[in-house]
Amino acid sequence: MADVVIIGAGTSGLFSAAMLAKKGYHVELYEKAKEIGGRARSWHKDGYTVDYGCHLIRNGSKGYIPTTLAELGEQLDLILLKEPEILWWEGQQFHELPRDPTKLRERGILDESDLPKIFRLLQEKDTIVEQNMGKSIQEWLQEIKASPRLENFLRMAAMGIVCPFLERASAGELFDFIIRGVALGGQPSGYPIGGFGVVHEKLAKIIMSFGGRITTGERIRKINVTNGRVSGLQVGSKNIKAEQVICAFPCQQLFRILEENLVSARPREMLMGLTPVSGISIDYGLKEKITEVSGIILLPGEPFIFGLITSNIDPSVAPPGRQLMTFTALTSPEEAKDKFKAKAILAHLEATISEMFPRKDRNIEWRRPLFLPIIDGVELNCNQYRAKRPKPEVPGIEGLFLAGDCLGVEGAGGDLAVTSARLCVERIEERYG
Repeated sequence: MADVVIIGAGTSGLFSAAMLAKKGYHVELYEKAKEIGGRARSWHKDGYTVDYGCHLIRNGSKGYIPTTLAELGEQLDLILLKEPEILWWEGQQFHELPRDPTKLRERGILDESDLPKIFRLLQEKDTIVEQNMGKSIQEWLQEIKASPRLENFLRMAAMGIVCPFLERASAGELFDFIIRGVALGGQPSGYPIGGFGVVHEKLAKIIMSFGGRITTGERIRKINVTNGRVSGLQVGSKNIKAEQVICAFPCQQLFRILEENLVSARPREMLMGLTPVSGISIDYGLKEKITEVSGIILLPGEPFIFGLITSNIDPSVAPPGRQLMTFTALTSPEEAKDKFKAKAILAHLEATISEMFPRKDRNIEWRRPLFLPIIDGVELNCNQYRAKRPKPEVPGIEGLFLAGDCLGVEGAGGDLAVTSARLCVERIEERYG
């Protein structure tokens, strides 16, 4: 019998399994899909390596993913984005977004009066983050009487937490993201050479090298609980014994395999009620290279659009002379699930990309639209900041844990998968180590 069984071989499940395996636990990991990687898996087509949406590693080599892999004995080779790291499209042209606040003023992106407000974030970092977790960015901007330019700048900066909606994005979560980036030396985002799937390949290698097992194509039917304690899992038509189980998938889906009445009302409502990040994404394989743009592209508006010309960052993800690009429009979960609305948003997204890159349409080799009800498991808004999100333990059920990007941990986007895995492993060590 395994010491720990993990459900879900996405980023959080693989990191949890790798850390536990290296600590000497016998781990077994089950994934319902035929391949590992979850919402960050790679797709291979005709010489292209395509991520499942846009994926970058925040803070480059100092980010959570490469530093945690290094602790596990694996080096992740990254390509750091060059300046300009961020571009935004407005008035039929691209504009650069410098990292240096002084250059932001010189180029008219911020007013002179905005700089002291930006520097205050860094000077009062210990208090300003906590004080503003439950406050929207819009509320904070109104409090400090910010200029329209600072408002526009923070809308783009809030893409760092994948929540560029000022009326609901948590100001504290954004400030924490900015302050952490500055503390780490302001290193730009990085891209794993060979695509994001390389991260998962390295984690799988670690797991198996320490005797762990990964089973794909197996769906968990039910988590068995006896007298308030996990007793096993129903996997397909068979039952397996398990005393410690980690659910490494969006916690909104927990009660598909766990009886609802086993968890009391308040924590159950928290788990089921979290709003995820949703969107419509489109990938293009292009017959020839049509642009040299290599930064993160932002289009503030409704919907907010962002994208990457991935092969300009890492040429290995496309065949020689070809080009790979991915763009995503952020939507509500309801819009992503509504076929009529989703198709309308996709049409707008594709028209907008054609406006930016007129040569795109006559060079399409293939296209892949994706309708994504869950991009990130939780939106970092002021009603579900980290103190209001779940912790790894499932209340009332001994031996059942959570990991994934819904949890109340530090970070944003894919970082949450890693920091949640770290906290989950820490709690298992405290109880059973």
